[in-house]
Amino acid sequence: MQNNSPFIVYLTDIAAAAGGIFSYQKVLPISEEISLDLVEIPTGTPLEIDLQLQLISEGVLVQGSIKVEARGKCARCLDPLQIFLDERVSEVIFTPEEIARLLAEGDSEAQDFPA
Repeated sequence: MQNNSPFIVYLTDIAAAAGGIFSYQKVLPISEEISLDLVEIPTGTPLEIDLQLQLISEGVLVQGSIKVEARGKCARCLDPLQIFLDERVSEVIFTPEEIARLLAEGDSEAQDFPA
């Protein structure tokens, strides 16, 4: 059964892409408010996702950027602020088999790797 979440990419989509690189570009609304003391990203704010996913021997290499606009208030004067966040992403998502292999070789940190 497939999950219909727009945040899920299936390995079959990546494997079918030309050159084994799958481009994932979407603008999705933030489904739940994210907030800290004086900064928030309200529900419905557009989240721009621009990623390239590539199959590698260890799993999937994910690279790209995620952009969103946050709002807040200056801690000193309480004037409103707009903060444009543009975060770079570069992460390897390991296959369960690769994590098991690394653990068997004595790499205790492998249990904390993204899978």
